[in-house]
Amino acid sequence: MIPTPLVAPPARARSTSRPVWWAGSWVGVLLLVVAVFGAVLWVGAVSPLGFRRFSVFDADRRIDFRQPGTFVVFEEYRGASRPSFPPALDVTVRGDAPVTVDKLIQPGQSAAPDAYRDAFGHEGRAIARFTITEPGSYRVRVNPKPLGTYDPAEYASRTRGTIALGRDLATTWLATPWGVVALVVVPLITGLVLLVLTRRARRRARRAAASATGPADAVALLDARRSGREPVAASGRTAR
Repeated sequence: MIPTPLVAPPARARSTSRPVWWAGSWVGVLLLVVAVFGAVLWVGAVSPLGFRRFSVFDADRRIDFRQPGTFVVFEEYRGASRPSFPPALDVTVRGDAPVTVDKLIQPGQSAAPDAYRDAFGHEGRAIARFTITEPGSYRVRVNPKPLGTYDPAEYASRTRGTIALGRDLATTWLATPWGVVALVVVPLITGLVLLVLTRRARRRARRAAASATGPADAVALLDARRSGREPVAASGRTAR
C-alpha cells in the first residue's frame, strides 16, 4: 500500500481569516459594553434623572460625596427655563470648613443658564456652583431670604419649588442629545454592525473551505482552527 502524497491546506487561510474573526467579535462586544456604560453614565451623572432633589423648605441636608468634583445647584419649577430674576435664596455648603459657592445669576440679572425643559418631566435652571476637593459629608443649605432683606426689583419673589443637585457634566454638551449619540448610539450601532459583518465573513470562509477541500475535510479544518492547531494534512485516497 503506497499512499498518495497528502496535501496540506494553505496556511494563509488560517493566518488571515481566523484573527479577523477573533478581533471583530471581541471589538464588537467591547463596543456594546461601552454603549451600556455610556447609558448608565448619562442617566446617573448627566441627565436630570440622576439629580438629587429636595424641597426648598427642606433644603438643610447633609450629603455624602464619595468623590470630589464640581456640582451645580438647580431650581426647578414650571417656567424655570425662562429668563427671570434670581430666586431669593441663600446657598451655602460646609464640610470641615466652608465651601465657596459661586452664584450663576447675579441680583438684577435676568438669565436662565444651563436650563432644561421637558427633561423627563423636569424643568429647571442652574443658580449656583461649588467644588468639593475632598470626599466626605457636607451640609448643603438653601434658605429663602427673609422678606425685607432683599430688593424685590433684583430678585424673584418665588421661593417655592424643588432644589436639584447634579454634577457639572449636566451643564456640558454631554447633556444634549449629541451626548446620547456619542456615548450610546454610536458605539451601539458600530458594535452591532461589526458583529454582523464578522459573522457573515465567518460563514463565507466556511463555505469557501467546504468547496475547496470537501465537506468532511472542511469540518476537520474548521475544528483544527477553533482549537488553535494547524492541520497537518487533508485526507487523501490510497493507491495499490
